[in-house]
Amino acid sequence: HVSSSPGTVVECTYCHVAGHPQSPDGLTSGDPEALLISNNAAVGINYRSGGIHLRSDYPWGTYTTLAEICWGCHDQESVSISEWGTNTSEATGSSGYNFGSLNQSAWTGAIWTSGKTEFAYKTGYIQSTHTADSTGTSKVTWDSTNGRYNETTDPISKIRCSNCHDVHDNNLAPGDTMTGRPYLRGTWKSNPYEEDGAPWSKVYADKDTKLNGVPRGSTAYNELGGYFIDQNNVSPGTTTSAVYPTSGWTVESSAGLCILCHGDNVDDMDQRDDVADGNTLWLGDNGHSNSALGGTFSAAANIFDYSHGRPTAVLIDYTGSTIASQTWANMVPDMGLVTQNADSLIGAGTRSPETAGYTPTVDYRGYAFNQYNWGATVDAGTTDQMYHQFSCSKCHNPHASRLPKLMITNCLDIRHNTWDDAKSSVQAGAYSATALNPVERGMPAAYYAAAVNCHRFDPARGDADNNNTYETKTLRGGWNKVTPWVKDNLYNVEHKGSKDPAYGTSNATTPWRHSDFPTETTGW
Repeated sequence: HVSSSPGTVVECTYCHVAGHPQSPDGLTSGDPEALLISNNAAVGINYRSGGIHLRSDYPWGTYTTLAEICWGCHDQESVSISEWGTNTSEATGSSGYNFGSLNQSAWTGAIWTSGKTEFAYKTGYIQSTHTADSTGTSKVTWDSTNGRYNETTDPISKIRCSNCHDVHDNNLAPGDTMTGRPYLRGTWKSNPYEEDGAPWSKVYADKDTKLNGVPRGSTAYNELGGYFIDQNNVSPGTTTSAVYPTSGWTVESSAGLCILCHGDNVDDMDQRDDVADGNTLWLGDNGHSNSALGGTFSAAANIFDYSHGRPTAVLIDYTGSTIASQTWANMVPDMGLVTQNADSLIGAGTRSPETAGYTPTVDYRGYAFNQYNWGATVDAGTTDQMYHQFSCSKCHNPHASRLPKLMITNCLDIRHNTWDDAKSSVQAGAYSATALNPVERGMPAAYYAAAVNCHRFDPARGDADNNNTYETKTLRGGWNKVTPWVKDNLYNVEHKGSKDPAYGTSNATTPWRHSDFPTETTGW
């Protein structure tokens, strides 16, 4: 990293001021022509001069911040290096994940666009940046007007690229054995999962003929549009199956760089004090404990017990082999009918194939329960430990993100599900339990208790004012406060399927009011 352009080796004073200036306090440079990168012993920056002194003027420009120096150099035609797009570096796992693009080099104030044209709804301003500066704020506050959490972005002057990158590759950080580009101070493996996104109105391949092309009805479904987890993943940028992509990884081997500053206590790796009300960003317990590499499962929770809005299924008496000869009773399908306790028992499955007009609420044969193969135990007494084995990179961008807290995914974004528009009836209650009215009534199929959507955000769940006896404010739908999408942060345009209730409006046909959730600060 000592070249001004390929093949042109430069002197130290090309980047550093001459004379070994000394910082008087570790905060100011001590030289009016220099910028100071302050000492940070945790990452291997520990010099008697108080830090690293850089020039502010270069052939391509004069700068007042470290980040602008880096961007300015990388933008040069002879260099052309970007932290966006697809980065397949062997040092970071050779992943083909596409990090999207910005409309400018500087993260703050930039508009981000997904690398997948199908996910245009995600376009918006960068909302969180990884400054790697302990004096940064990154506060998250509730925006009741627009129904979302916003993060206060730190100024560019706070960004410390050098806390993660050692451009001279000196391996000075504890445990740093990484060499070569991108000159990291520790291990980091890029996202090995394909990009999550809401299903859109296309025909999904019907691989098993039992679920009518539901985007994520079984692990066989892994087309773009939906969530990618360990059980159904494909290599980013391809259609090649790559299940359990973090097998053999540890938090040390995949995110050793992160733990230099964040520590290695994965169970408690959460900035709990950064919300205005002082509460955690999680809805419930810290999800790192049972989903991220390095977690000890201490906060594992059973999200499939019946207290989470999934009542005991009503069984169907099987008295014949044809629809006409069967005795029918009311049926409450549950997670693909998985609670049916015998193959001979059939019921009114929401997406079974025997139907005249593909209307989910009046389908007849319950084939779906035989197709449930996600491996999660759906009962009141079993908690599956480490069902997810996600790397830090599955959920977080190491540089900047369109979502708060560097989050890059809302893996169950049913609010933007336009696939349901032509494939789903609004639940009228005929094939649902009365107790589920607060959850299902007036909603498309993605919201049904029978949907294979484990952590979906449902505005009916968790609102004590809607008389929902299956949820309390400690057992809300969804899994965190910052990833759900309601309105974008570019034009404040609401994105939703045609059958989703409008944001902030009442629906007189349901026992609960959709207007309840926009002002619920622990919701969206």
